[in-house]
Amino acid sequence: GGGQFFDNVKVPMRDGVNLAADVYVPSNRPAAKIGCLLSFSPYKATAPAKPPMADRAEEWGVATVSADCRGLCHSEGTFEPWDPKLVDDADDLLSWIAAQPWSNGRVVMVGGSYPGNTQLAAMRSGNPALVACAPSVSTLDPYPSTFQNGMSLFIRTADRRFVVFDGGQGAADAENLYNQLKASAAAVGRN
Repeated sequence: GGGQFFDNVKVPMRDGVNLAADVYVPSNRPAAKIGCLLSFSPYKATAPAKPPMADRAEEWGVATVSADCRGLCHSEGTFEPWDPKLVDDADDLLSWIAAQPWSNGRVVMVGGSYPGNTQLAAMRSGNPALVACAPSVSTLDPYPSTFQNGMSLFIRTADRRFVVFDGGQGAADAENLYNQLKASAAAVGRN
């Protein structure tokens, strides 16, 4: 589609750190103000190309925001897995999206693995902009998936990436997740 793509937009957090986000606003907007699909991730959410959700956003008439977690990729600060600041960051990110001129104030979050945990943090924030979440393969208790015999399963490499020494927790039912996202996008896109 011919929507607008904004690369590495700086989103201010309450402590002065800026998170980086890629924003895609579709050309076929059903209304002046539309809903948003948000992916908040440590897995290089920002990229020099149109975000992966953009084609679906164009089809469904909603915006997308792909944001890097604090301290990773293009975001400022320091990344610490399951940092309590994640709740504040999710809250600030949701408020920022709701305040955008194209936004109708409703956001659906998507993603699996750690992005599932960012959704749990966003739910905990109580931000009214968050109307639905689709977390998959996330964990409610990070200890078993991050420590084994008192030793971390995460190792930070020299280039600030994390290597995970843990088998997957299973795969999400992709078709079911797709249908849930489509229904949520339709609901969030209405004024």
